[in-house]
Amino acid sequence: MTIVELREEMETELTWRSDELRMLKNNLANIPKDNDKEKYRKSLIVMLYSHFEGYTKMCFLIYIKFINSKKLKRSTLKMKPELIASCMNDVFKYYDDKDRKNKFFKRSLPDDKKIHALYRRVDLVNEFQTYLDEVLAINDDVINTESNLKSFVLAKNFYSIGIEHEIFKYYDKDIDKLVNLRNSIAHGSEKNGIKEEEYNKLEKIILKDIMNKLISVFEEEAKNIESVV
Repeated sequence: MTIVELREEMETELTWRSDELRMLKNNLANIPKDNDKEKYRKSLIVMLYSHFEGYTKMCFLIYIKFINSKKLKRSTLKMKPELIASCMNDVFKYYDDKDRKNKFFKRSLPDDKKIHALYRRVDLVNEFQTYLDEVLAINDDVINTESNLKSFVLAKNFYSIGIEHEIFKYYDKDIDKLVNLRNSIAHGSEKNGIKEEEYNKLEKIILKDIMNKLISVFEEEAKNIESVV
């Protein structure tokens, strides 16, 4: 997969989502009463969030597909230890297995957690270079938007694949506002409608600023990956 293909996939994903939101928003012209328009914008908030979460997850998965396509050794990306750790989840689970015990001490000290933990760590140290020399492959389940893509959830996903987790810190309040509004509407606690100015401002930040910026963020990260190939 090339950087051009990565960008094209993200742009295609953004285009159809933007078009759908525009179509739904255009339906406001068919609603004569302002009060009814405000009620209708509640559904726009729900759809705006849906596309924000769906698009963000797709961008992460496209980026993962790009990395996996390079078939790099884990050691090649040593500048991204979080990414390496994420793709070694099964390895760490293996070493976390408390039933794996040193054969000698298992007979004399079967319940000595400290010595058996040391045994597993020693084994990991001995084998670690072998693991680093293996081809890096990231599972899609590393990405989890938790159906509530608040700012800290977005930061967790960036961190898990070795990208600066505060890269969208400037938009934290806006992201959390959208999530909270969507939850209030979905749960029925938001009985009032949404004013035009409030919706337009939030849509611009989420759609134009954040979702567009995701493309440049992942494109730049992809270039950094390519530079070490």
